[in-house]
Amino acid sequence: MGANAKVQPKWFTIEVSGQSMLPTLKPGDYLLLKRTDKFKSGQIVLLEDSAFRLVIKRLSAITNGQWQVLGDNPELSRDSRIYGLVKPDQIKAVVVARYWPWPKLITAHV
Repeated sequence: MGANAKVQPKWFTIEVSGQSMLPTLKPGDYLLLKRTDKFKSGQIVLLEDSAFRLVIKRLSAITNGQWQVLGDNPELSRDSRIYGLVKPDQIKAVVVARYWPWPKLITAHV
């Protein structure tokens, strides 16, 4: 018996590497994320951009079933202002908390 299943954990962690989400998130921050298909405006999410890179952005608004995503640092962010709206299947997870340095919950919109 064989299987071609792709197992993905519901919860996982990542390290922030860019400056597009300053001052909210900084390079070197470690984040706890949760896979889900339910999103709300204001949430910080991990998504696949138009160049198939994984990036962290904030959900801003939904239009015709697609999301506008923005970085908290507009001067250093490549976001919907450059590559347009994002389909829900491009959103991979929601940021729940920063656990390093010192924990900071980001659950207001989870």
